[in-house]
Formats: sequence, structure tokens, C-alpha cells
Amino acid sequence: CSFAQGKIEVVGPSTIDFGNYAAKEKKIATYKIRNVGKDNLRIINVRKTCGCASATCNKKELKPKEEAEIEVVILEDSIFGKYSKKTYVESSDPGNKFNELTVSGNAIPLVAITPSDSVFAGRIPLNTLWERSFTLNSTNRGIVLGNPSLSNCSYAVETKLEKTEVPEGSSYCLNVKLPATSLSGDLNCTVIVPILHPTNAVPLKISISGKIGTEFVAIPDTVYLALSDQPMTKSFVLRLLGSTPQSLDIKNIVFPKQEGVTFILPVKNEGNTIRISATFSPEFIKQVYADETIPLSISIPGASSAIITCKIGK
Repeated sequence: CSFAQGKIEVVGPSTIDFGNYAAKEKKIATYKIRNVGKDNLRIINVRKTCGCASATCNKKELKPKEEAEIEVVILEDSIFGKYSKKTYVESSDPGNKFNELTVSGNAIPLVAITPSDSVFAGRIPLNTLWERSFTLNSTNRGIVLGNPSLSNCSYAVETKLEKTEVPEGSSYCLNVKLPATSLSGDLNCTVIVPILHPTNAVPLKISISGKIGTEFVAIPDTVYLALSDQPMTKSFVLRLLGSTPQSLDIKNIVFPKQEGVTFILPVKNEGNTIRISATFSPEFIKQVYADETIPLSISIPGASSAIITCKIGK
């Protein structure tokens, strides 16, 4: 026998391409969905995969043959360069619980940052200088940048901005330097470069991250979760690495306060190693499905953080 049930269907294209446009513009993509089943269809959630966007549905439940609109908004100055972002419509359709919508485009910034506006410095040994240069190019004449400032820097990072005249526009060179340090930990810093002209332009932001000195690691560092209506538990080993063996104290470990994730601690540790478990709720696993990856950072004083990357897999 068969049961009456709601069934979701996308009316028209499920992919919308904005093409080339100025990043300062807000772009809106509108999709239509229809219930082609024989019973009501519930829209449980609309999950965006990027902080650059908002996503909404104008109805929570659709009767048979009824339609609804999904609106995905790419916010102004929130993403730069070529992109392709997905939105997942979670519904009560048992055969298609997560319907995929895609929006793409090329958001052209006022000033292009080379090599990137986000750089991972990798593992930096203690007492070692690290530096990186960035090219800030504009195809418009008259662009004027101001002196850089730092935000949320975990180390004493130094910056220097120099202008270079080019025929087709404005070009600057930004040098970022981390002096040699004897302190282990996480390197996190945002360099902010104001745009003085044109006025009211959004400042440039360059994010720099890395690991310095003694390492705190998770084994495995990637956990694969399966979509399920039941919680899932995984086991890990946390280990402190370094030239001088050190013992871990469970009381010093700081676990992330991530909704839907519960860490189960052991009664005692084994020298520089601790075995733990983590339970992941169905709602958290659904969010991993939408975001593709969610990192969890576990820290301890005097070492760089251990990162567990959550992904969907078998």
C-alpha cells in the first residue's frame, strides 16, 4: 500500500547566475517550489551555507499543488570574486529531505587583494620571523587607502603600506610581519585598511591565521557524520606534541561551546594523551550538511589549538 505524502519540486531553474557585478551591490535570487504530492508539505528549514547571504521562505506549509517562494540575498560587500553558494530547503518530503538551490556570480571588489583576503600561515616554528606581502589593486583612478590598523590580534603583528603609481589605476603594497616569538599558540589577526576615497566605502579586511610552536592535535582531525534522526557519537585522541614531553591536565582543556555537540571526558588521562568522545545531535549534523564543513577548536594554554573538522560522509 502507499501513503499520501507531500513532495517538493523546484519550478523553473534551481541555479541562478548573477554574472559579473560590483560587490557593493545587493543581489536577490528568487526560486519557486511546488508541492506535487497528495498531502501537505512542511518546510522545516532553509539553510544557507555562507555568512554572505540570507535565505527565507514565504510559507511554512504547502497544500497539494500550492507554490512558495525562496528568496536568497547576497549581501553587499560580503563576498568578493567568483563564487558558487548553495541553499538547502529541508522539507517533510521523505524522498528529498534536502533540496539544493545554487546561486553564483563574480562580485568585483573596488580593490582586489592578491594573493587573497584570507591567508593561513601554516605551522611557524618558535623564534622564527614570518612575513607576507599583499598587492592591493584598483582599476579605478583616485582610490586612496589609509594607514592599516589591527583587530583581534593574538600576537604583535606589524604592517606597512606603500603606494605605487600605475597607468590604469591605483596600486598599493601591504607588508605584514610577525616578529620572532618564543610563545606557542594560535596566530589570529585581522588587518583593516580604510578606503579614504571614495568616501563611505567599506574598509578592506585581510584575515591571517596560523599555528605557532608546540602543537595540540586531534586524531583523527576530521570526523565524518551520516545524516540521521539519531545522535551520533565519535571518539578522538587529543595529544600534546613538542620536543619536551609534557603531561596534559584535563582541567586545562577548553572545549568549544557548540550547540548540538557534547564532549564526554575520561576519568583520567595518559601522560600527553587524552581519549575523549563527542556526541553530535541530528540538528548539528543537518547544519554540517548545509555548511559542508564545521570546524571545532579545542584549546589548552601554551599550545596551538587542536581542530576537528566535521563533514558529511558514510
